[in-house]
Amino acid sequence: MNHDNPTFGDSSEMHEIPHYYGDRVRWLFLAVAAIFLIALPLYPHLTPLLPLWQIVLAVVLVVVAALANPHKRWSVILGVLVAAPLLVWIETVAVQEYAESEMALFLIREAIALALLFGLYYSVKTVRAMIFHQIGKKGTEPHEFDRD
Repeated sequence: MNHDNPTFGDSSEMHEIPHYYGDRVRWLFLAVAAIFLIALPLYPHLTPLLPLWQIVLAVVLVVVAALANPHKRWSVILGVLVAAPLLVWIETVAVQEYAESEMALFLIREAIALALLFGLYYSVKTVRAMIFHQIGKKGTEPHEFDRD
């Protein structure tokens, strides 16, 4: 990439790193944070947390998204450590509150849970690729799964 080019970051210069899904996780976490912030004034009881802590949660998601880095395993593991418990928690809230809440509120919680589910999946997939040193490698070796 040419860093002197004023269009640095233009989509024509963007490229995907094979076996790295941190960019997808980043967008999913940002979407969850945005849903939290947009839904909060309409549904202050989106979660059992006080509104202040829901905002803090959105900030945490944004920070974790910003820290995603294909060169730092800890940053991807952090995504797993945030997505997994948050997914379990928000889905538990959705199921427990289903009978007493509006359908729209239930659907918002489910949208958050689904985004976190995919974020967790892609985070774990990236960690796995890092463990097997596949980040940045294209394709697979022939006969990779043949027995010796």
